Amino acid sequence: MKYSYDMNLFNLNVTCNKYSYLNVRAGEEWRTDSYSFTQNKFYYITEGHCTITIDGKEFKGKKNDWFFIPAGKEYHYVIDNSK
Repeated sequence: MKYSYDMNLFNLNVTCNKYSYLNVRAGEEWRTDSYSFTQNKFYYITEGHCTITIDGKEFKGKKNDWFFIPAGKEYHYVIDNSK
């Protein structure tokens, strides 16, 4: 199953229309309300820890993890750099 998933991304072509960088200081926490976008989104964790919930399923993230949020999917995240 993992192999099949990897093959689906083999021909992925990404165009970045807009990007931003969020830096949360050690000991601070950042969270968002649930929302969805009409475009796909990528999140790349450069440091610290976070929890991203996509359509009710929770994922734990850490440094060097990538997250793909498909268009139209409801999601929210919590960044916790106290660890």
